[in-house]
Amino acid sequence: MRWTRSPVFVAVVAVVDAVVLVLAYLAVHHQRAPVADSPPVATSTADAAPSTLPIVGPLSLATSPSGGLMRATRGTCDRREPVRARVWVAPTYLAPLRAVTVPGLQEALGTAMTDGLLTVVGADAACKVHGYTSGDGGRTWRTAAAPTTLWRLDTDSSASLVHGPVPGGVLNIDCVPIAVSTVAGGDRALITCSGFNVIDQPRRRTVTPITYGV
Repeated sequence: MRWTRSPVFVAVVAVVDAVVLVLAYLAVHHQRAPVADSPPVATSTADAAPSTLPIVGPLSLATSPSGGLMRATRGTCDRREPVRARVWVAPTYLAPLRAVTVPGLQEALGTAMTDGLLTVVGADAACKVHGYTSGDGGRTWRTAAAPTTLWRLDTDSSASLVHGPVPGGVLNIDCVPIAVSTVAGGDRALITCSGFNVIDQPRRRTVTPITYGV
């Protein structure tokens, strides 16, 4: 089925997914120890992901300037109860949203989308963090070091911090984040917390963040 998206529709989807991811977090939350980043791994080709499985959050959304949309469930790299992240992509404004497989991705920690590039920062089955990129709408993916300009979660789901383009690469916050979106090329992040609130976090620490209730 084909469908169209307007800026208002994308905004509504973002609000709905934010509520869903908070509720899903409360149902599937696991505590895990943090792990270090890893070196790049080899390039792979994506296959279609199963579309009949239920969607289990938290969820992450990214949009492109022309109206493309990417959605991902977080998953978990916890070996005690692993759940693989799932990704859907609509590369252009009128394209249908379809499931794709990102080879090696186990847990999605952050997403970003431009008109020519899809980016997922996430952990593999060993909880090592990489950057996964696609330049052809999600058909094939390359794996490399995680980009430092993208905001992302930590693999420890109980940590009160996010990673991003700040001094030291880590920003401590006053809540446990369950989703984060990169805004304005990394100058800001929208952080969804487990306490049912969203933080508009500037990259510059001299600018005061704004908190919204959900």
